[in-house]
Amino acid sequence: MANKAIRHTPSFFYPPGGILIQIVILTELLTFGAGMATMTYYSRSEATVFRESCILLSVYFPIINTILLLSSGLFLAISIKQIHEGKNQFIASNFKWSIILGLGFIIIKTYEYATSILAGHTLGENTFYNFYWFLTGFHYIHVWAGLIILLIVMPHKYEKLSVTRKENIEAAAGFWHFCDLVWVLLF
Repeated sequence: MANKAIRHTPSFFYPPGGILIQIVILTELLTFGAGMATMTYYSRSEATVFRESCILLSVYFPIINTILLLSSGLFLAISIKQIHEGKNQFIASNFKWSIILGLGFIIIKTYEYATSILAGHTLGENTFYNFYWFLTGFHYIHVWAGLIILLIVMPHKYEKLSVTRKENIEAAAGFWHFCDLVWVLLF
């Protein structure tokens, strides 16, 4: 008897990308949510420190990074749609654009971190910068992880994708969209 791939129909118990990635995303969202809720609490009790520290950060870097990360997510979403439609010829190029834009986010965030450090705004300076470094740093690590995952699962041009391969790509896309969501909430 030949082995046949089991095709899972997305449902509550088997969402796109699989239940495990959804549990990971939910856990991570709860972690970031707890951090942001705690930051909100402290921002009210130390309003002057937060206000004075926040205005020292550039507004341009986060705006550019938001555009880069959301555009990257858009290219990835287009790839997933093309996978479902069987239009595999453009999936690889859309994946590459998603990764390039994600790397752009990393480059700009690294530059922003460097300018903050050179200006003396480091971890331990005050409560605002403690939250800034922990939350954005944790997100930065997740974006790096997401990029590595995308590079691992990136399909090749004209590759015939198996069911398992599609599920792996969807799981990676789910994680990447989680990074988008967290950034929007942080920004």
